[in-house]
Amino acid sequence: MNNKVTTALEKVLQDKAKGNYHKALKRINETLEKHPNEVELYLEGADVCLEGGESLQATQFLKKALSKFAGEKEKIDAFAREKLKSLGDPVLAKFLLDQAIKRRDLDWASDVLDDLQDRTIRELLQRTRIKNRTLSSAARGGHALISEMIVNVMSDALLCLRLGRMKESMRAFLEILDDKPVENEVLEPFFSGLEKKHPKAGRIRYAYACSLIYAQQYDKAMSRLTLGVKLEPKIAEEALERVRELTKQFETPPESLRNALVEILLSKGDVLRAADLLREDLAEDPDKARRILELMQPHVTEEAESLVLHYLYMDAALIAEQTKRVLEILRRLRQSDDHRDDVYQWLEKKSSEQFLPANVMLFHGEMAAESGDADRTIEILKAALTASPGDALTVLAIVEKHKSDDPKLADFFDEQSEQQKTNAPAGRNDGSDFEHFENKEFKFNAASSSELEIEKEDEAPATRTGSGKPAAKPDDHAPNPFTGEQNILGDEEYTVNEVGEVDEVEEPVAESKSPLEIGLERAAHDAVESRSADILWEEEDANGDLETTATTTEENDDDSWLELQSDKVMRGGGEAGTSADADVEVPEAIAEGKDPEASDEGTEARNEPIDEEPIDEEPAEEEPAVEEPAVEEPAVEEPVDEEPAV
Repeated sequence: MNNKVTTALEKVLQDKAKGNYHKALKRINETLEKHPNEVELYLEGADVCLEGGESLQATQFLKKALSKFAGEKEKIDAFAREKLKSLGDPVLAKFLLDQAIKRRDLDWASDVLDDLQDRTIRELLQRTRIKNRTLSSAARGGHALISEMIVNVMSDALLCLRLGRMKESMRAFLEILDDKPVENEVLEPFFSGLEKKHPKAGRIRYAYACSLIYAQQYDKAMSRLTLGVKLEPKIAEEALERVRELTKQFETPPESLRNALVEILLSKGDVLRAADLLREDLAEDPDKARRILELMQPHVTEEAESLVLHYLYMDAALIAEQTKRVLEILRRLRQSDDHRDDVYQWLEKKSSEQFLPANVMLFHGEMAAESGDADRTIEILKAALTASPGDALTVLAIVEKHKSDDPKLADFFDEQSEQQKTNAPAGRNDGSDFEHFENKEFKFNAASSSELEIEKEDEAPATRTGSGKPAAKPDDHAPNPFTGEQNILGDEEYTVNEVGEVDEVEEPVAESKSPLEIGLERAAHDAVESRSADILWEEEDANGDLETTATTTEENDDDSWLELQSDKVMRGGGEAGTSADADVEVPEAIAEGKDPEASDEGTEARNEPIDEEPIDEEPAEEEPAVEEPAVEEPAVEEPVDEEPAV
């Protein structure tokens, strides 16, 4: 913008401030003649006209600006919309609406209308319809006139939509779509956006479905069309007519069109016509039975007055082998006295046409018994037993309820009862072949190791008497000494899970200990269990015989007493003349981690010291049968031979 244009605009602002709009407009026109490429002059001219009450002349400035400065469209639209919000001028609103429709920007047009008050919208709608009548009277005016009519009809549709008149709005849109299908390219995305804004509006769903039909998206179209009919039942007839016309275009209509036609008929309440269509589909292709069941499920209710759908529903269920659905309808109808005879006649007809499932035959037989026809009851129940022998108890239960009504039924009951007793396994009276237990009803415990202990005559008794060591654990899979059978489960505790598998209860695995640690623990345990004034201790004398020594602990505390016991175990009662730090030959059983008592070396292997490293200390003198504990001399650097025990 040059300086001359800036100076001219400043003078225009001064004229506007004084209210001299005529002089300001004249100054703008003079400046435009000299500088026609300045968009600011056009916008200022439109502003002067709007404030001066010349709305039509203001739209001329905006129209020239839009045509001359296409790159400044957003700037011009923002200026015009801001003026529309502040002034609410109907002429400006109509101009902006028409401009948006001409470039097929329906979303922006809707946004413009949202800025207006309802009073302004109604005024615009009135003007639009007057113009529409004028254009209709000159329908043969050529292509330009037809385009103007489409713009005017779209304006009518958008204005009605803004006021919430969905019926009028969607009718106007569909009129455009039917007259000019090419407009579907613009209307389809617009309807998609409307569907999200108004999810409960059935007419919008219907219009969107029509748009999808023109786009040949039949599956999506039919789903929206049927949903629209459910939301707005008043459009059912219009939707039905449209689907019929569409069906005529195909030699073999898509399945979605047939489904939509049936659902629309059911929504209208035209049950007979819907049932006829479904029977045709079922006869043409029995594999469609499952689809028909799902289609009819919402309409087969207790409130349904006509039984046509119920019988058709059961026919489809029998073809689809879904007897549960059949029995559900039969039980429901049986409860009504008005429908009981009809249900029995339907069963009679079906039993003559096809072989019914066993559970349906049982229901049929029970109804025959209730009707008092004993011969027919026996015939049906025998057929049910032939089809399913496992239902013998059910047959007996049915006959038992009515055996007092007719001697034939009583005889049939006695006959079946005797046959049931004959066929039942010995010791069983329920006719089944298997015993059923609840999960985890039984719990298996292996026999305790103490129950399996047997003293062997040829085995020498243990030489160690003061340790309290338990007997060695028997082999888990050793034969049972009482029954001679092998125990394959072992001594552990087992449980049976839900699927019948045996689960072993895992026990924590103890950490492995050296023989020295085991000996210390046993000595301490025995001492604690047998605390008394005198504790007996067996040791070997010089000749190798066992000698009992009484040790008094009255004057010693617990720590010194335990140290004494540990010291005895450490010393191990070795042979005379054996040095404490001499090389000790570890028995093979101990080296392999076995129990010294279980080895063949017996007491000698158990009494030998098993220190891992030599200890440089002098063993204390040990005197038999003394009241005071032995005194341990301090360790010396050189090894000293141990004195023989006295």
